[in-house]
Amino acid sequence: CVLDLCAGANAGRSCCDLLRKMHSRCIINRNKQTEDDLVGHDSEVQKCDTYIPTGVYIANDLDLRRLSAVIDQARKQLPLLCAPLLVTRCDAATFPTLQCVAKFEEPDFATTSKGPQPDRQAPRQYKQKFDRVLCCPPSSSNSIPAALAVHGKQLAILRRGLELLNPGGVLVYSVRTLDPVQCEAVVVAASRSLR
Repeated sequence: CVLDLCAGANAGRSCCDLLRKMHSRCIINRNKQTEDDLVGHDSEVQKCDTYIPTGVYIANDLDLRRLSAVIDQARKQLPLLCAPLLVTRCDAATFPTLQCVAKFEEPDFATTSKGPQPDRQAPRQYKQKFDRVLCCPPSSSNSIPAALAVHGKQLAILRRGLELLNPGGVLVYSVRTLDPVQCEAVVVAASRSLR
């Protein structure tokens, strides 16, 4: 599962690229192909009746206009591949913890005087963690006051991304500036909070 906390940062281009990558891996694993063999995997999906993608891509953004651009990009570029795309609109720094229910398993039958009765247990719930998290928070110009104004928000988004990351998962933090207050300082502050 992939979580993009600020999906509208580049008008949905990374979302479409990563969705395409998720699908090509599924097709490669199913057909035992290499990525070089897979030229047009969209047509491969069209030919396959039993194609079921694995994983889900959650694209989140607070700005409705940018989120609409993400949805439009996905509809235009990936008309058949939108099934695993879930779009949410909330503040990335306070992205909610998703509660999931484990897959249903066949119940154990206990023998009673009334005959076999299924052992009724509540489904197991768990908090969803992600294998990949993208944090591309808004950045500002390279002036010190502007950088300091967004530093706290960038740090909160990065910390939330780390909280939602599976152990052994990969988090990508990316901003559109080379300003150390928005780059290195945010990463150092987030890594200190992990200790």
